[in-house]
Amino acid sequence: MLPRMALLAIPVAELNSFDLPPVCVVSGEDTQVTFRPVKFVWSPRWIPVLIFFPYAGLLLALVVTLAMRKRAAGELPFSETGWERYRRGVWMSRAGLLTLLAGMGGMVALLANHQSGAGVAVGVGGLIATIVLHVTGTNLGISVQRITLTHLELKIPSEAVALRFRERLQRDGVRQAVAV
Repeated sequence: MLPRMALLAIPVAELNSFDLPPVCVVSGEDTQVTFRPVKFVWSPRWIPVLIFFPYAGLLLALVVTLAMRKRAAGELPFSETGWERYRRGVWMSRAGLLTLLAGMGGMVALLANHQSGAGVAVGVGGLIATIVLHVTGTNLGISVQRITLTHLELKIPSEAVALRFRERLQRDGVRQAVAV
């Protein structure tokens, strides 16, 4: 069973060692924690549906993604084990995307050679591998739920850690950080 993730909203301007508690955002450890630079990119979840538009769906999805994506950068606290889990999760999510692209490419190539059964099998296999890699990678660390002009919304592994972050931000007068 997958762990229940907690939702945490952090103001983008507060993504630094001055404003956040020294608690690992992944493991919850509070000893030997270092603040590491992180970058997040988010785009609306409905964009992949555009791939199914006839003729130029993939190009349309790419253009809309580039136009609507949002970014946030700063520092988050990590222990060594938390940092390793986070990096492994990022790697697995990227591997999932590459697997999807390879599966789609293989499917198109096989369909172009009139091997429809094999093409569909490669496409479905790539999709399944992508889902497995993405879900596993997301549950290893933290995942971006949304980025707005002012806030970064993350899913993190522990509600207790999310509570410590909310308390610290609220104590420092950042009240809008607690409402998600």
